[in-house]
Amino acid sequence: MHTPPPEQHLMQLTMGKFVSRSITAIANLGIADHISGPTTVDSIAAATKTNPDALYRVLRALAAVGLFVESEGRKFALTPASEPLRTDHPKSMRAMCRMLNSDWNWAAWGQLEHSIQTAKPAFDHVYGMPAFEWFPKHPESSQLFGQAMSSLTTGVSHAVANAYDFSPVKHLVDVGGSHGTLLSTIIAKFPSVRGTVFDLPHVIAEARAHLPASIGAVGGSFFDATLPKADAYIMKSIIHDWDDASCIKILANCRTAMEPGGRVLILEGMVSDAPEAVFTKLLDLEMLVVTQGGRERTEAEFGALLHRAGLKLTRVVRTQSPFCVIEAHAG
Repeated sequence: MHTPPPEQHLMQLTMGKFVSRSITAIANLGIADHISGPTTVDSIAAATKTNPDALYRVLRALAAVGLFVESEGRKFALTPASEPLRTDHPKSMRAMCRMLNSDWNWAAWGQLEHSIQTAKPAFDHVYGMPAFEWFPKHPESSQLFGQAMSSLTTGVSHAVANAYDFSPVKHLVDVGGSHGTLLSTIIAKFPSVRGTVFDLPHVIAEARAHLPASIGAVGGSFFDATLPKADAYIMKSIIHDWDDASCIKILANCRTAMEPGGRVLILEGMVSDAPEAVFTKLLDLEMLVVTQGGRERTEAEFGALLHRAGLKLTRVVRTQSPFCVIEAHAG
């Protein structure tokens, strides 16, 4: 295997923004939706109202990193890595690819140095307010954010439902559950479980169009002690959004609302020294740039948070995804 010289390797890593931004442009334009087998760039350009030569150059570059396959006659086909860019793919990541390099996210990342120097979110520095206050004022961005979270949840949901036994649970509340993708997947496999999505009122208003009639929806803030009574609370990608004090408040509110013998299930990546933890370590930088003190955490750090909220970490269940199920009961 050829190893590039250090300076070339560094340049390749630095040019990663070219790949990332090109993927976002392809996702924004819906290019993958118009590729079925080897397809000429002229026909793709006609369907997407793009310039054939400019589109060819972008697809050629992405083919060089394995995202497409180029064949004779300026034809391109999808690869397993680009198939999830299609809107109709069962595990579509199109919304996530659009969100991660959206204008608002791109601008915040442009001020990463501010976060490194101050340990404060670059997002607030750029926009003058926290992200979760900004989203309700910008409904299109909020909608894309919700779609992106749902797309990420789709793949994770099946991995979680396959790895964790929910059959003992009677009532499962998805705290910060957005469009209910996770809950719908779990209930499809464990139909005896009753489910409720709990999220901010404006999110619930959007979610009702996506939720099956069998799943309840309650609007509110998880910082207030207004969570529905249940014997289990599940949170995916919630704890990593917040600083320790905020996390303890969220977890303590779950502890207060839960039925006797209840449990809290946290779905997050976990920081470790293992090579496969690279996803979590890079995602940690998004938390640094965008959130109010959010971060990815180690198992020991999760245990400490739970203890301070009156809960005890009982086990960590690995899944066939970068996410773990971190289970806790009343301490």
